[in-house]
Amino acid sequence: MIGLTVLALGGLTVAIGTVVDSGASDAEANRVAEAMTIVAEPGDVIGTAEAELRFGDGSLTTERRTIRVIDASDGSVIERVDSDVLVYTVDDYTVVGGNGAVLRSAGSGATMVERPSVVADRGSSGVLLLGAPEIDAENVSFGTNGQARVTLRAAVSHQRLDLGERTVRLAVQTAYPRAWAEFFERKGATVVNRSRTFTEDGADAESSVVAEFSGQRRTYLVVHQTDLEVLP
Repeated sequence: MIGLTVLALGGLTVAIGTVVDSGASDAEANRVAEAMTIVAEPGDVIGTAEAELRFGDGSLTTERRTIRVIDASDGSVIERVDSDVLVYTVDDYTVVGGNGAVLRSAGSGATMVERPSVVADRGSSGVLLLGAPEIDAENVSFGTNGQARVTLRAAVSHQRLDLGERTVRLAVQTAYPRAWAEFFERKGATVVNRSRTFTEDGADAESSVVAEFSGQRRTYLVVHQTDLEVLP
């Protein structure tokens, strides 16, 4: 749960290295991943920390996404977490890091190369742990046709919410619904909608994949509140 953002950003670092410079050594990839620790493992960070991120040709920007926890009994939204996600593009490749996952696309579909840490007990009456990175990194826009180096400065705090015992649905806003649907199915959840829209998101917003975890489960939501500055 606590490792959600490591998957989002640590994996993004590795994905960038893979897409841009497939001949990069394992040592370099390890160095880049290690530099992402402050956002990769937010459970270990309280306060402010910095790390360096390097990438090659392409652009690095942010987009806004939303995760919703929904009460399955009446469809009401229990909690909503809005977060920035990092989007890296080069030629026909796109890498999206956010919502606790990293997706790499070379066309219309995408592969989830790093998966979020959703923990659901096997029994329908077990505990459900949901994590959500709440990253504020607005106005990020970097482009390069060579090598770029930026500093990530993160101020992190954590909030755990006890949502009680209930049947919940998790809605994740994404441009790649198939990848998320496959992830939820592997977790034993039932995908009830692959293209749910929410009026408050706006007409041009991406739709959400909605999955239900069966049974009355004690549910906890851990929000990793991260103010992230990306400095040249």
